[in-house]
Amino acid sequence: MPTGQQFVYEYQMKDSHGDRHLGNVRCSFRVNNTVAEVTQEDMYYPFGLSYRLRDGGQSNRYLYNGKEQESFNKLYWNDYSARFYDSQLGRWHVTDPADQFHSPYVYCANNPVNRIDPDGCYDDNYMIAEDGTIAIEKTADKFDQFFLQIGDGSFQKVAVLMKNDNGLINIPADFRIEILNGEDHNFRMYCYDKEAMRFVRPDVFAAVLGAAWYSGISTFGIGDGSSASGNNYITPGNPRHSHHKDGRNLDIRPIRDDESGDRVLVTDPAFSYKKSSTFAAELHKFGFTSILLNPAPIRGQVPYTKQCAGHSNHFHVQGLHVNHP
Repeated sequence: MPTGQQFVYEYQMKDSHGDRHLGNVRCSFRVNNTVAEVTQEDMYYPFGLSYRLRDGGQSNRYLYNGKEQESFNKLYWNDYSARFYDSQLGRWHVTDPADQFHSPYVYCANNPVNRIDPDGCYDDNYMIAEDGTIAIEKTADKFDQFFLQIGDGSFQKVAVLMKNDNGLINIPADFRIEILNGEDHNFRMYCYDKEAMRFVRPDVFAAVLGAAWYSGISTFGIGDGSSASGNNYITPGNPRHSHHKDGRNLDIRPIRDDESGDRVLVTDPAFSYKKSSTFAAELHKFGFTSILLNPAPIRGQVPYTKQCAGHSNHFHVQGLHVNHP
């Protein structure tokens, strides 16, 4: 920060989770004879409009999301590289280059509390097709969007999730699709274990979502993936599983006849061999090379699965090789 004929160091405090979210600069200060001297303090409305609590005379223009606020012609727009954002309106003044939302001018899907837009461009897109392929458009930000192909061949967005610093997403504890393309649905993926580690790679989530949707089941339960760090434990020295690492694995309950998602063993009368077989076939189609599940009495091994001790009440899916279109 220039002060007369010299420069002095000025420090900033941000509200952040990881290295980007949300990144709003709250306080600027400098050190004066070993004492911190606050030079500027700002607070923000949800869509980024700031109100200054303290001004020490040397204005810091890097504010909401850490973006520079341009004062040219007193417009006070934020520079996001690809576009300028107007926090007074909560809208962009240039259309979205990826055409992600219902309006090309909307900011972060009207959800600025849970989302950021690092450069004014677009998120990672996972286009999940009925033939088992997944087209992935990679970008540099931490958000992923998931699309399902519908009957007319087009793709409809069904989820937007944020990656953590390890590139993993946390599967929602109760994920639902109730309306798609104007039609009612009753699709539900929920976590049956409150202590489960639900972090997985985005492509793993996309493949499981596609397999479940196109197998026609309405409700199913998931268990452990990995921890947020990609390890197989929540606390060091207390592993929950030996192989659940790096978000590559996920436990899924077999399908019941009533599709309630409740616990079921392959030995139980409520276990649906037919529906579980259809689901396993879809998991295989979407690229899982290893699906563990003990055989059912009389009917035997579910197709595309392998026997493994301790896997009578859940599929263990792993070894994903995404089928690119």
